Amino acid sequence: DVRATALATAREAGLSPAAAEALASALVDATARATEAHPALARHTTGFVRRLAEVLETPTPEAVAKVYVEDLWLAHAAGQGDAAAIGTIERAHVHGSAAGRLRGQRFSPDEIAEIEQNLREHLFVAKPGERPKIAQYAGRGELSGWIGVSATRAALRARKKTEREVSESGVISRAVADGDVELAFVKEAYRPAFKEAFHEALASLDAKERLLLRQHAVDGLGIDALGELYGVHRATAARWVAKVREAVLDRTRIAFEKRMNVGRAEFESLLRLARSQLDLSLKRVL
Repeated sequence: DVRATALATAREAGLSPAAAEALASALVDATARATEAHPALARHTTGFVRRLAEVLETPTPEAVAKVYVEDLWLAHAAGQGDAAAIGTIERAHVHGSAAGRLRGQRFSPDEIAEIEQNLREHLFVAKPGERPKIAQYAGRGELSGWIGVSATRAALRARKKTEREVSESGVISRAVADGDVELAFVKEAYRPAFKEAFHEALASLDAKERLLLRQHAVDGLGIDALGELYGVHRATAARWVAKVREAVLDRTRIAFEKRMNVGRAEFESLLRLARSQLDLSLKRVL
């Protein structure tokens, strides 16, 4: 019962009976407005009453009136992992948010999509033992502005990354030239051709495959985290990762065989040595 929860929450603040009644009424009214704005999230009502009381600067009806309750309602539900709330926030505040902050920055559509995906990960994927960032929103300003700060930071990080890495191909080329990608598992005669083939295989991935591989191999997102991020079962996420890894290996084999005129059996022999080093190499070139 919303009224009972609101009254109990107000009493926990140590208010006089009259002040507790006034605060409870304000909490009930604010919750009703939030529910009306997003009725599909009604199952979060009781928890929202307590969250609303938690974010108040002072336990008064005046403080309740200052909270952007509709936005707080959305963020609270998203913080609980509600797919409908997450979808609403993505459509209203995440999709296009990076593009709006990157005008004139010469980012490609794929790069902007990647920045927005990183923003989704930042907002909705919780680190072990923590709650997702979206749960930190306290309703003291519009949710769009609060997310905009995160989007701007994501854009700035991308800007610095782009300045540091002109392109993925350039990064790989420089790494090879500097000896940063150390493929010591391939004998000297094969190493240059293997590097070129590996480079070609990575470059052939589409934007989604490249992002998935980076998130798993570089950012360290496990299968469970990837499943949560993309809204799929962990088994599906595992299949995606396995598929893109095999694509890299298979395309490396094809490119390598063309360069060195070796057969599949000989390549597989070399690759058995390479597999143990694959993740390390990916982290250095992605």
